[in-house]
Amino acid sequence: MLSECNEAYERKYRLRAKGLDVPKLEQIVADMFELEPSQILSPVRYKAVVQARSIFCYWAVMELGVTATALANRIGLTQPAISMSVKRGAQIVKEKRLDLDSISMNL
Repeated sequence: MLSECNEAYERKYRLRAKGLDVPKLEQIVADMFELEPSQILSPVRYKAVVQARSIFCYWAVMELGVTATALANRIGLTQPAISMSVKRGAQIVKEKRLDLDSISMNL
């Protein structure tokens, strides 16, 4: 369990050392879906936007350590809605075999 925590911490540090922050993550995910970053932050329910926002929320919370409350304030949704989005994002990332490390290599 301790090694898992260390691995998560090292991964978060590695991503931040590359210069990955929330605005850059917004841009990365927006580019993946051919959207504007502002579309990810809008509360619309179009399938592509929901998927992009879910991936963004998952990576922001699980990879960068951003709190769901901070994301809720940024996006204008509730904290429970962000938590649901994180769960949905985890499933999408797993299904599509997406890896933030390899995607963010271009930073």
